[in-house]
Amino acid sequence: MLVSRIGVLLFSSWVLGVMGTAIIAQEPQSKEEPEIKKEASQSKNQSQNEIPNTPPPKNGNLPEVPESARVKLDKEHPWFRDVISEGPLPVEKAGEPPSNESKAYDYVLAHASKIDPALLKKYAVAGVPFQDLILENTRGDYQRELLHYEGRLVRLRRFKAPAGLGLDKIEWLYEAWILPKSNQRQDPIFFVLTCVEAPEGLEPSEEYKKPIWVSFDAFYFKVLTYPTAEKKPDGKPQWRRSPLFLGRNFTINPPPEKSGDGGEWAAGFALAAITTALVCAAIFTMIYRRGDRKVKSAFNRRLDLVPDFENENRPQAEDKNKNRENPNS
Repeated sequence: MLVSRIGVLLFSSWVLGVMGTAIIAQEPQSKEEPEIKKEASQSKNQSQNEIPNTPPPKNGNLPEVPESARVKLDKEHPWFRDVISEGPLPVEKAGEPPSNESKAYDYVLAHASKIDPALLKKYAVAGVPFQDLILENTRGDYQRELLHYEGRLVRLRRFKAPAGLGLDKIEWLYEAWILPKSNQRQDPIFFVLTCVEAPEGLEPSEEYKKPIWVSFDAFYFKVLTYPTAEKKPDGKPQWRRSPLFLGRNFTINPPPEKSGDGGEWAAGFALAAITTALVCAAIFTMIYRRGDRKVKSAFNRRLDLVPDFENENRPQAEDKNKNRENPNS
């Protein structure tokens, strides 16, 4: 019995010793763990602030974004998903939050207002056919793209920036109606440009009688539909559609040179053709009259050779004269 008790006591002492050793060994490890994490975070922060062979940014500025990327719109922005490809602009009701299309409208104008006009001109794409902006199967390729166009300013309106959108504290907007340069004599289909600036000294007007030639670099937003003063047979207003652009401003250009205008060349060609036709007609008329005179002269000579049938019934008188000259006959 004594031996068994001594064995139990020795076993219990051994177990307690093992547990105490484990606890003692664990305590310094837990105290060192926060210190290791702290050192790791310090080394990480130090590596972020001190990149080898890379100078730190000045005044905390972020790295510069390339010009081409800074000018472009974020086409994948969720607001653009709700922009109707063809239709009028949404009408916002008081007390209700703006629609996503209105927010996209606001976003594009605010973005354009921050870009230098020289950069807009540098990266704008020119030469896109007008009809490609209207046709349903092609207009999607150009919406939200930066495009360049030229034309004649027909109307300029100024209106308050929509309330509730912000527009980066922009108070006034300008709406320019521009007749494309390539469509001056056809059915008037306009570019509608909404911008945050207008050329200095140019007053808004419903119609400019003197031609004002302009150019612009702006983002193609959508096909805008709007009612006109024209009436359908049923009395309802006639609706038209125009490409809607959103940008910063537009520029007044000098009048196009006449020598380079295809219309002037065509008019000159038409005038030359008419002149040639008149000259040819005059020559043919002279030739005809001259030939007519010859024909008349020949006809008169033939008339002189026709015998006098009235004197044909007077044979006795001829016999008398004949006998007087020759009595012996």
